[in-house]
Amino acid sequence: MITAALARHRSWLAAVADAPVTCAVAAAAVLATLAPGLAAALEFDRELIAQGELWRVLTGHLTHWNRDHLFWDLGVFGVLGACCERRGRAAFAGCVAASAVLISVLMQSALPEIPLYRGLSGIDTALFALLGVGLYRDARRRDDFPLQAAGLLAKIVFEITTCSTLFVDHSGASFIPLAGAHVLGALVGLAAGLISPTATAASASFSTRCNVGSNSDRRDP
Repeated sequence: MITAALARHRSWLAAVADAPVTCAVAAAAVLATLAPGLAAALEFDRELIAQGELWRVLTGHLTHWNRDHLFWDLGVFGVLGACCERRGRAAFAGCVAASAVLISVLMQSALPEIPLYRGLSGIDTALFALLGVGLYRDARRRDDFPLQAAGLLAKIVFEITTCSTLFVDHSGASFIPLAGAHVLGALVGLAAGLISPTATAASASFSTRCNVGSNSDRRDP
């Protein structure tokens, strides 16, 4: 039993080592949302950005309106982020940074009626598109790609037509979901997926270590 526990521990450490950016962003999002007063200092605030507080362009995505909002956004980010980062850290980091900046620029320049913004959902949508395109290009899940694309499109259409979110109770937190951020995120992820290389050696290395850990588990009585 001890050997099995150690093998599982090594597998978790390998997972963290292969997705350090994902883990760092996730930890920052938890801190930004739950630390008293920090969310207000980091959220996207149109007026304060115009006054020079430019860090909010990036940090606003780390903040959330309540724990439920954080739970859903961060859960999706953790899964998609880890998958994308293991496949290619440069493409993953570029997708996250580009979607964060462009979504904030969109709101600052084209959505003057939105004074405040919080959440990782736009970046989550970008990562979903990045991963889907990557798997399609690798021919690993090519048959599933139309279904993935249809699911993402259906989610965005639902949010546009109903002005609500699919999972989060936005009414309880008194915020309005922005489908435009998800559309832009999807476009960024699509572009990042098309220009990035296919699965990298890091992905293969992670799979190998996981298989070793799994084999150790099976051999332990």
